[in-house]
Amino acid sequence: MTSLKQIVEETCSRISRGTPSLDIISNLVDYPLNPEALEFHISDSETVPFYQHHLPVLIGLLIKGYVVDDVVPMSLIERVIAKGKSDVVFTCLFNQLVSGTVREQHKYKLLADTFEAFIFQYRRIPPVFQIASTHEPALLENKAVLEDFLRSLISLPSRLSNVCCGPLALKIFDRFAFVDVVLSSFTRSSCFTELCGVAIGQFVLSGNALEVAKFILSSVRNYSESLSPGERNFYGTALRFIKPDCIEPLISNMLKESPHPEYIKMILKDVFQGPFDPVSNYFLKVFRRIIFVRYFQGDRLLRNLFGTLSGIVREFSDPSSYLIRKVNSDLGYPIARLWADPVSIQRTSVEQRLYISQAFASWFTDFYMPLVGALPSGTDNPDLLSDVLFGISNHLANARPEIRTMGMVFGECILEILPFRVNSNGDCHLKFDYEETALTRAIKSSFVPLPALVYEEDMSFPLTPPRAPQPNESAPKGNVGSTSEVIDSDDDVDDAATTDDLLPQLQSFTKCGETSATLGTRKPRYLRECLDGMLLGKPEDNHTRLICFSVAGSLIREHPGAAKELVADLTSALLHSQPVISDEVSFNESQHSALVALGVVSPKDYSRCLINEFIQPTCSFGLRQRILTALTDVACELSNVPIMPLANRISHAALDGGSQSSTQRDKRSIPNNGLRQKHSINSFIPVAGDFFFPLLNSVPQLHSASQKGYFAHQDASILTQLIANYGIICACAHSSPAQWRMVHEFLELLPMVYRHSEPTVRQASLVALGTVITTIPSAILFSVSSLDSHELSNLMEWLARCVTRETDNECKVLASVTLSALMDKVREILLSESDAKDGFDASRSVDLSVAILVVHLFQMISGDEAAPVHELLEFGSETINAGTVWLLPSMEMHGLWESLVFDSDIKSDLLQYAQTALLFAEKQVFCYILDVTVLPFRYRINLSLFCIVDQIKRYPNVLVLATSNVTGVIDPAFLDRADIRIFIGPPSAPAIYTIYRSCLTELIRVGLVDEDGSNLLSYQALAAMQFTENKINPASIDLWNLAQRSVGLNGRTLRKLPLLAHAFHLKKVNPRTQSVMPYGARVHLAPPTSIVILLLRNRLFP
Repeated sequence: MTSLKQIVEETCSRISRGTPSLDIISNLVDYPLNPEALEFHISDSETVPFYQHHLPVLIGLLIKGYVVDDVVPMSLIERVIAKGKSDVVFTCLFNQLVSGTVREQHKYKLLADTFEAFIFQYRRIPPVFQIASTHEPALLENKAVLEDFLRSLISLPSRLSNVCCGPLALKIFDRFAFVDVVLSSFTRSSCFTELCGVAIGQFVLSGNALEVAKFILSSVRNYSESLSPGERNFYGTALRFIKPDCIEPLISNMLKESPHPEYIKMILKDVFQGPFDPVSNYFLKVFRRIIFVRYFQGDRLLRNLFGTLSGIVREFSDPSSYLIRKVNSDLGYPIARLWADPVSIQRTSVEQRLYISQAFASWFTDFYMPLVGALPSGTDNPDLLSDVLFGISNHLANARPEIRTMGMVFGECILEILPFRVNSNGDCHLKFDYEETALTRAIKSSFVPLPALVYEEDMSFPLTPPRAPQPNESAPKGNVGSTSEVIDSDDDVDDAATTDDLLPQLQSFTKCGETSATLGTRKPRYLRECLDGMLLGKPEDNHTRLICFSVAGSLIREHPGAAKELVADLTSALLHSQPVISDEVSFNESQHSALVALGVVSPKDYSRCLINEFIQPTCSFGLRQRILTALTDVACELSNVPIMPLANRISHAALDGGSQSSTQRDKRSIPNNGLRQKHSINSFIPVAGDFFFPLLNSVPQLHSASQKGYFAHQDASILTQLIANYGIICACAHSSPAQWRMVHEFLELLPMVYRHSEPTVRQASLVALGTVITTIPSAILFSVSSLDSHELSNLMEWLARCVTRETDNECKVLASVTLSALMDKVREILLSESDAKDGFDASRSVDLSVAILVVHLFQMISGDEAAPVHELLEFGSETINAGTVWLLPSMEMHGLWESLVFDSDIKSDLLQYAQTALLFAEKQVFCYILDVTVLPFRYRINLSLFCIVDQIKRYPNVLVLATSNVTGVIDPAFLDRADIRIFIGPPSAPAIYTIYRSCLTELIRVGLVDEDGSNLLSYQALAAMQFTENKINPASIDLWNLAQRSVGLNGRTLRKLPLLAHAFHLKKVNPRTQSVMPYGARVHLAPPTSIVILLLRNRLFP
C-alpha cells in the first residue's frame, strides 16, 4: 500500500532529476490536502509530519527548480502560490532569497516577481493569521514563529533591493502599498494586538514610520464611525507592545500628519493607564523630548500634542487625574520657564525661540485653559503670571528685533486670555506697535482655539496611501536602485535640506556589488537601536547587523553620553558579535573604527573592559590582536598622534629579518619626535596609566606560554605586538606624571623579554626601546627615577653587547640604531638654567651636536696675583678709595655669573651688548654720531664722576657697570649716559626655587646635609612633571611650595635663609659627632670653624 511519505519522496526525487510529475505535485501542494484527488486514503497520523517536514522540502525543491534550475514551469509555481500553505510557501521563497545560490540578475528579478504575486496578486499574507483568529491557543503557541515571519516579511523589500539592480515597477517597493497590505492583514481582535505591535515596531525600525503613521490615521479616520469600541482601540492597544526606540519616530510623524488631535486621541487614549504604568511614562518622556530636544517647523505637531492630551483628560471620569499634574509639571511649567529664561533668549536662534513660543502657546491654549476649571488643588502654578511678565521684559530687552517682536506679540495674546486679574476692573491688556509679519502671524495662530472635529470635512492632504503602479504600467521615472532618489520616511522632510549634509555617508553591504535602494540611505538613529541590531542572531537579520556595524562608529561619536552608559554592552557586541560577511576588509574597518570611537569617548571604562577581556585564558588569538590594535589607536588619537589606516598597517610579523634585504635593514631608523603634532592637547595623559600598567602584568604569563606548547607561536606573536605597543603607548603619554614610572618598569622588564628565543620578540623589544628613547623628553628619560647614570651606563653596555653578540641580523641593526639614538640623546646638552619668565624654554637650549663651538682656554688667576689692587685718590688731607682692580679671570669671581638668577633676559642682554660694543670698537665706529644721549659738557658736568665717565669713552674695550639700591635719587644726567637701564625687582617663584636649590645643593656638597637618595630636581624637570607629586619628588615639591610662599623677598635675604634656618631653627646636637641627617629631618651642625668661615667670607652661598 502506497503511503503519503513514499509519494512525496518519489516526487522530490523526480524534481531533482528534472522530470517532475505535474499532476501529482499539483495535488500535493494544495492546502488542505484532497484525498479524493490523490486517489488513496490519508490518515491523520500522516498529515502532521507531512505539513511539518515533507511539504517544506517539496515546495523548496519546486522553487529552486523554478528559479535556479529552470526545470519547473511557471504554471506550477502559480499553483503553489495560489493554493499552497501560505506560511510554508513564504518560508521557502525567503530561504531561497537568503541562501545565496542565486547568481544571475534576471533570476533575482524572477524571485522578486514571485514575491509580488504572493503578496499582492493572490493576497496570501492574511491566511497566515487565519488559523490564529479561529484558534487563539494556537496563536499563543506559535507566537515566536509568527514574530519571525513578520520580521522576515518586513525586511523583504530591503533584501530584494540589495540584490536587484535597476528600476523595478513592483508594488513591493512602494512603501505605502507594502505597509497597507501587511497591516491590513490583521483582524481587529484582541488576539492580534501584540503581533500588530511587533509589526509596527519592525516597520518603524526599517524606516517606514511615516507610512505607518499615515496608515493608522487613515484607518481611524475612515472607519471611526463604523467600528466597535474594541476595533476602534485596536491600534492604540497595539502601540503598547512596540519597542521604546520606535515610539518617538512614529508619534512625531503621527503628530505632524494628523489634521486634528481628535484622531490621535482615539489612538492613544488606551495607552495612558495610570501613574505607575511604564508605557504611559515613556510616552510622556517622548513628548518631553519632542518639545525640548527636537525642532519642527510649524505648530501643527504641538497643537496636536496638547490637544490630544487635553482630549484624553476630558474622557477620564476623574477630572483630577494624574495626567493633568504630569503634563503641567513635566511639560507646561518647564516650557514657561524656558520661554522666560534670559540665557535661553540670548543664546538660541530665532527659529528655536519661535518653536518654544508656539509650544508655550499650544500648551496654554489647548491644555491649560480648557482644563483651568478642572485643575485639582495644588496643581496650579501661582508664579505663572510672574513668569510671563518676566519673559516679556526679557524679550523686550534683547538686542535682536525679531526677539523683541515675539515678546510683544506673545505678551499681547497671552494677557488677553490669562485667568488673572491685575486690577479691579480686570483690565490687563498690553498693546505694542510692531509690523505684522509671518513671525507675528505664526505666534498669533497658536493662540486660536482649535475647532471641533467634523468627520465629514475633507482633509487638506491625503492620508490614504497613493496607488502603486501596476505591473503592466510603465516604470517610474526615479531609479529604485539609486540612493539619491530615496528619502527615509523617518527623516523630517522640512529639515532635510539642513540636516542631510550632516549625516555620514554609510557603506552599503550588497551581494551583487550594487548600491541598495533602501539600505544605502538608512541607518539606525539611536545608539541603543544600533546595539540591538548588532546583537541579532538570526540568519535573516544578517544585513541589519552589517548596517549597524557600519554606522556604529559615527553614532558613538554623535552620542557620547549614551556611549558612556553603554560601554560594556557596546564593547562586548563589537568584540563577540560576528555576522556573515562577504567583504572582510570593509567589515574589519567598520568594527575597528567603532572600537576606536568608543575608546575616545570613554577611555577609562573602555580600557578596563578590553584589558579584562585580553587577560582571559579563553580569549582567542584574533581577538587579542584586535584589542591591542584598538588600544594603541585610541592612545594615538587621544594624544593627537596620526593613526595609520588599518588596511595599510604593516603586520608585526614583518619584523622578521628574513623578509627584508640587507640594504633595507641598514636604512631602518627609529621613529622620532615628529610623531607628535605641536600645539595639541594631549587628552591621553589622565588615562595613560590605565592603558599601560594592566597590560604590563600580562607579559610574564605570555612570556612563559610562548616558550613551549602547541600554541606557543601564537602567544609569541601576541607578545611581539604587545611589546611594540608598549613603546607607542609610552610615547603617547607625553608629559604625563606617570611616564617616568612607565619608562622605569619597561626597562626593568626589558632584559627578561629580550632573552626570548623568538627573534620577532627581541626585535619588538628593540623597536619599543627605540621609540621610548626618541620620543620621551630628556628631563623625564634621564631623571633619577627613570634612568640614572648607573642604569644609563648599563643600558649602553647591554645595547653594545646586542650589536656584537646577537645572532639575528635584524636585531643587530635595531640594536645599533637604538644605541645611536641613545648616544645622540645623551649628547644633547640643555642649559640647566634659564632666564625665561616661565622657566624652561626649549628654544633657548643649545644642541652641541649641531652648534659651532669656539673654545677659549684660560687659566684662573689665584693666590697673591688674584688679590685686588686698590686705587687711592688724595683730596687735600683726605685719602679715598677710588676703585678696586682685579686681574681676570680671577678665582675670586669664579661661579658668580652662574649664581645670578633673574626672571628676564638680563644676562643674555648684557652679553649681546658687550659683544656689539666690542664689534663697534673693532670697526672704529665714530660713537659720537650714534650716541644721541650725550649732551655738551658745559651744560651737564657738575661732578667729577661725570668727567671720569665721559673720559672713559675714549677707551673702546672698557665697560662701566653700576648698581644702586636708591633708584629714586639718581641724577638724571647719570641716567642719560647709560646705554642700558634695567630694573631688577624681587625674584619670582621659579627664581626663588633655583636659589633655594643651589643653597641646599651646596650644603649637600660640603656634607652638612645628606640627600639620602632623594635628589632635588631642577625647575625644568619639575615643570615637565606639571608639579605633580610622586615618589621621586616629594622634597622638590616641598621646596617649590616654600618658594611660592617666599615671593616678595629679595635675593640677599633668600640666600641668608638657609644659614639662619640652620643656626636657629634646627635641634642642636653635639657638634663633634660626624653623623649627618637627611634634609627634611634633623640636620647636625658643622664644626665651629666652618661657622666662622660662613660669617666672615659669606661665600658658601655665592
